[in-house]
Amino acid sequence: MGNCIPKQDWGTPTGDGFTDISAAPRTNSKVDAPPSNPNEALSYAEHVIGDLLKGDVNDDEQREALQQVAVALRRATADAKNPSREKAANGTTNARLSSHPKDILNKNVGEYISSQFDNSQARPALAQRRKSVQLSENGELITTAAVPTASANRRSVIMRRAGVLPPSIPELEDEEAAELEDMLKNVDSDDEFDVWALDRVTGGNALVMLTWHLLTKVWKSCELLGVNETKLDAWLHRVQQHYVDTPYHNHVHASDVLHLTHVYLRKGLYKRMDDVEIFSLIIAAASHDVGHDGLNNAYHSSRMTDLAIVYNDISVQENGHAHRAFDIMNSHAECNFIDGLERDFTSRFRSLVISNILGTDMVGHKTMITEFETYLNASDDGRDDTVALPSAGFLSKVVLHLADINNAARKWDLAEFWANRCLAEFFNQGDMEKKLELPVSPLCDRSTTDIPKSQIGFIDFVVMPAFVQFARLLPYAQKCVDRLNENKELWKTRDDVSQKAKLMDAHLPYQSVAASA
Repeated sequence: MGNCIPKQDWGTPTGDGFTDISAAPRTNSKVDAPPSNPNEALSYAEHVIGDLLKGDVNDDEQREALQQVAVALRRATADAKNPSREKAANGTTNARLSSHPKDILNKNVGEYISSQFDNSQARPALAQRRKSVQLSENGELITTAAVPTASANRRSVIMRRAGVLPPSIPELEDEEAAELEDMLKNVDSDDEFDVWALDRVTGGNALVMLTWHLLTKVWKSCELLGVNETKLDAWLHRVQQHYVDTPYHNHVHASDVLHLTHVYLRKGLYKRMDDVEIFSLIIAAASHDVGHDGLNNAYHSSRMTDLAIVYNDISVQENGHAHRAFDIMNSHAECNFIDGLERDFTSRFRSLVISNILGTDMVGHKTMITEFETYLNASDDGRDDTVALPSAGFLSKVVLHLADINNAARKWDLAEFWANRCLAEFFNQGDMEKKLELPVSPLCDRSTTDIPKSQIGFIDFVVMPAFVQFARLLPYAQKCVDRLNENKELWKTRDDVSQKAKLMDAHLPYQSVAASA
């Protein structure tokens, strides 16, 4: 296993698979008192887990052995501090990467120990006993993922060791793991990447998987900014759980918006943002609708719900989403992935996330696009760097908002699919408003709303003007403008009766609808 210190230095394995460490050359030879020297403690921890993986032990023995590892790592990292960060010459924030053992505090224990193996050395037994392991702030052991079944394959195990599979997602079967690998290769494509297929393959964990992949593998934000990956995964898991299973505003919609946000960045907008802004934008996209109950702001205000009262009828849902995102982080220590980082960073991060989420309120759409157009006119379509944006973080706010309304600009079958889900949710609200004798919100009355005409109006007055301006800054967005024109013509050929009949299938995943078409 490539130990830093030869195995025999720490004693010899006993018959039960554990190690008799009493013969180890240490001052304190007790099992519950690993060496305090960082390098020795990590070697001790590595050795214990190596024996644990080899031997057949019961749950109590396994728990005791892992507690020993927890103690060893806690001692090795007792004086650890979060990686310091420095401003690079280009204005982006980067982490000073260190190979010192004490930096292991911010890594998943299982991930660190697994890194001591080559992929070719993976053992089938590992798939049967693997657990996601992390340390709490006081050094106690926390298990966050279920033990995989014996059928979990080596490919999935290797993916977790490589950090591709986050701790909170259970091991995948062989076929699923291979499919996931292929999917992630297309993450930069707006047409070839299917968030519904991702959700199926990962067992309903599309949002966790996609956000994790973008932040740890694509943009490497966690590495650059010193963000605790284990706590990030725990936060993502809770955020995904807090999404409600509504027809439209669910965790798959959030994954879709997140993916489009990433595509816009990849097509060139990343050059206009620093690492903190990119990280904040991705976190905001992942959580921008968390807790959405399928009812719009007008409904909450009319009903004087608790949410409307708390936020005084101002961006009721959006304020609620931002609050929930940070409340999860603040209420659960294991989810606070920015805890201990520099105040300047955390303050800016929080400000950007809140601004981005609040920017998804359609009430501010016209003002935002007008300000955007004014900036483009003054800056020669963004080419003049001397012209400032309307406000700090303005561009990231525009990016998230446009990703949120981009459904009308997707390839036709997907545009129609999302439109049907959105209208199904609107009509559910309209039915409730009628029952409560409240004014029915616009587009929410199933008896008077013409679906094709509503989509044509949405394209003409909302989406098209916004993307025409966006294409001035990002040439890739001209594809969206062209798609909008194509889809508008297709909507003209549809009739309302046929479209409303399709709402019967609005609850089905995208693959099922496409397959039955």
